[in-house]
Amino acid sequence: MVYRELSRMTASCTELGPYKLDAASFYVNGYNEPQHGQSVNQSTQLLSPSISNFTLNFTITNLQFTADLMMPNSKKFKSTEKVMRYYVDRLLQKSSIGPAYIGCNVMAFRSVKNRDDTRVDAICSYRDEPSDPTFNRVTVYHELSNMTNGITKLGHYSLNSQSLYINDYNEPYTLSSMKPSTTQSPGLTTEQFTLNFTITNLRFTADLGTPNSAKFNSTKKIMQSYIDPLLQRSSIGPDFTGCKVIAFR
Repeated sequence: MVYRELSRMTASCTELGPYKLDAASFYVNGYNEPQHGQSVNQSTQLLSPSISNFTLNFTITNLQFTADLMMPNSKKFKSTEKVMRYYVDRLLQKSSIGPAYIGCNVMAFRSVKNRDDTRVDAICSYRDEPSDPTFNRVTVYHELSNMTNGITKLGHYSLNSQSLYINDYNEPYTLSSMKPSTTQSPGLTTEQFTLNFTITNLRFTADLGTPNSAKFNSTKKIMQSYIDPLLQRSSIGPDFTGCKVIAFR
């Protein structure tokens, strides 16, 4: 529903303010519909499984952050991303969503504690079909916690034990967190979804790949100023809390 609402508000996924969009590049939580002029195999489309995403965040305490980790096309970014995916894939393949798990993409590495530590922001995908395991962020959080020695080890990396978030879900590392609790759920919960699109009249430059650069920050602010009003007018408007640009590529 949100995909179609945004499609109508962006001239069939082609316009966002002064920006021109590639209609085929528009995805909401992994969902996309072929636009007019794109060939569609109807039988294949009906049988194809739907794809859903969740966010995964954690902080590595023995990987010092460097400037090239901010640049998606740098050798350091690509090699570190490859290592992260290797370790994370193995864990999620052994988790409750293993049979439906597709893979994770690292969206950004970020500086923590004055560059002493490195935060990893990733988006993971899985098939969301009735026959596949149901994704539960609390369950996956506990499974990853168990498989990382209480959120302390990921391969040869050391983790900040309080830094693991699955779809914004996190548990404080206290003794009370080991006890069954009914006080975590009554409050408002925050759910996330991914939004991806390609702008055809905005040329990519190196500073757009640097999260703290002036170009990144100004472009992020502009994107949010166009996206937020659209989603505020959509069916999720009353519950919408905001969008955060993770990366430009």
